[in-house]
Amino acid sequence: YSLGKVLYEMSTGMDRLQFPELPPQGAGAQDPKQWQRLNKVICDVCEPRVSKRKIKTGKELAAAFVRLQEGKMLKKRVPLVAKVGMVLLFLGALVGSQFIILKTWGTRVVEGSWQPQPSEYVTVVIGTNPDGAGVYAVDEPDVMIDPTPATLRNQEVGSMLRLILRTPNHQEVMIEEKVLKPEEGKVFYISVDLEPIKKPRDGAPWEDALGRSYRYVAGKHVMDDYVSEDHWRLFVEEESLSGMGIMIEGQDWFVVETGEMNVVAVDEEGASKYANWLMARCLEEGYLKAFSEVTRAESRQLNAEIDRKFPVTNLPEELVSQKEVRPFKCELIKYSKFNVRSTPVGASVFLDGKLLGTTPFLGSLTVRDGMILRVELADYIPFERKLNKEDGPEFAESVVLLRYGGLDLERRWKNSLGMTMVPMGEEYMVSAYETRLRDFARYVEDYGLQKNYPEDDYVLMEDLPVSKISRIDAVRFCEWLTKKERQEFLIPEGFEYRLPTDEEWSRMVGIVEVGDSPFQRQNEEFNEDFYPWGGAYPPLNLEKLDEKAGNYADLSARNILDPSLLLAQFNDGFEKLAPVGSFKASPEGLYDLGGNVAEWVLDSYQIDGKKGVLRGGAWNSWSKSHLESRFRYPADVDSQKESFGFRVVLARVPLLVIDPFSDESEKSREDKEDGNN
Repeated sequence: YSLGKVLYEMSTGMDRLQFPELPPQGAGAQDPKQWQRLNKVICDVCEPRVSKRKIKTGKELAAAFVRLQEGKMLKKRVPLVAKVGMVLLFLGALVGSQFIILKTWGTRVVEGSWQPQPSEYVTVVIGTNPDGAGVYAVDEPDVMIDPTPATLRNQEVGSMLRLILRTPNHQEVMIEEKVLKPEEGKVFYISVDLEPIKKPRDGAPWEDALGRSYRYVAGKHVMDDYVSEDHWRLFVEEESLSGMGIMIEGQDWFVVETGEMNVVAVDEEGASKYANWLMARCLEEGYLKAFSEVTRAESRQLNAEIDRKFPVTNLPEELVSQKEVRPFKCELIKYSKFNVRSTPVGASVFLDGKLLGTTPFLGSLTVRDGMILRVELADYIPFERKLNKEDGPEFAESVVLLRYGGLDLERRWKNSLGMTMVPMGEEYMVSAYETRLRDFARYVEDYGLQKNYPEDDYVLMEDLPVSKISRIDAVRFCEWLTKKERQEFLIPEGFEYRLPTDEEWSRMVGIVEVGDSPFQRQNEEFNEDFYPWGGAYPPLNLEKLDEKAGNYADLSARNILDPSLLLAQFNDGFEKLAPVGSFKASPEGLYDLGGNVAEWVLDSYQIDGKKGVLRGGAWNSWSKSHLESRFRYPADVDSQKESFGFRVVLARVPLLVIDPFSDESEKSREDKEDGNN
């Protein structure tokens, strides 16, 4: 059947729905007889009722094509069995005709079983007033079948037609109608009156749903006169019924008498509400169409414009002093084509704080003077500018976004203080060095704090790790550096400097632990005899400085420390503190994870939060247990010792907050509220 319809289209050049019509100019001009034979084959296999076909199988169709090529007619085949059957059928009919009529009325026999009678097919004609509407199938709404009057042939009686009627100047109509057998002939007729769309046209006047006239001026439709008192009262009444609140005359709006009619004077908010109400009414009644339903060229928005130049002499006395309350008109403005691109793509596009989508963004909306366009992408400096009237109606903006100071969590990066930040996964980076005196001096200078080091020795000391630092001091330094680099567009709002957590510090030094607190984790027996330098205790006294284990209590400090509290036969070359980065680094490139200064971490020693934690030993550490990587030094969070320092982490926010049980947590919050002075 399907192949027959294809052959019909190939041989006649006509649509399958026109079957069995023939082209008016004829077909098969070269060999009319051969074409007539082919047409008989086509008509046979296109018969919907299989029982009435002569050709019922693919094998029989192939044989028919061979006979056509040989120039022969279709083979008339009457098998012997059929001849005998005809005689028997005739005799049987004489005996059982009444029984057959009663039992098989409305059915037919196919291959030995009772089947329903074959379907009936009719031609359906779709007519519209006016003509010319496109007819589309619901499941193929973008492919027009035919313009009206449209003829749909071979439609099965009892089937359901689901069609769309569409024309540019009228409202779209959905047809869902059952195909019925017509009383006369073979045509089932459907007639539809199309409702016109009262949409505006460029260059022509327009009328809204309330009957108000608009003239076309400078690319937009402007209401001929101010909003009348009658229409305003209708708006107030409907808003009251909808539960939107009641506007009170004499408080929210005022009547102004003009020569021809009374108009209303309102503020900008009231005028905007009226325009939105009127827009909804025009959409509902077919005077306008929403943007999603039409092309950008047809989509428009109703806005309210207050006439701030309205003559004061025409205003009631109580309105003369109210500069923002005046009569207003409505304007119908085309949506602008709004095109925003960015490099890299995928940035969020905001207009007046409302998210429109991501780049590349192409849409349509009304662009008004003073709107704020903002383009944001994580880890990049946001782009922002104020729009003006010259930006519409064809608005286009191409933005090249710059990274915050070249920040990339997958590569080493230097911040504004020259700290080398080393990637530690996808969420944070850690400083390769302990915070130096030179770094902390910038913080002290910015806030005018008291210096705790001799001015004359500063140049010599600037690469030493800062010491005598409490955890409160370290947290404040991190908050200062975060604020500083955000203002300088070096890090985005989603990042912050902070102290490492206890677990992060363990990962830095290369140990894995379990436990809910640092106190519990330091007892992990698996990490016994594991040291930051990777070897056994005591550390080897190697020749080169950058191969030594670190800065610990050694022979260099025998003049200031008790000889019994030193690492025997170890000499790191520094009596106290050493410049950061002097000794061997970890495989990740982190220096002084053991020695120099003990480093504050973010956690409290125990869940009670009374003590803070330092990690990594210091220049005065010597015992085996204190030099193990698992060791924790508990101390009050406001403790300041010459061996206490810290290093910073740059991490996404929020990852962790300061331990809620810690003493300086509340203190830090108070400092933030006071401006961190």
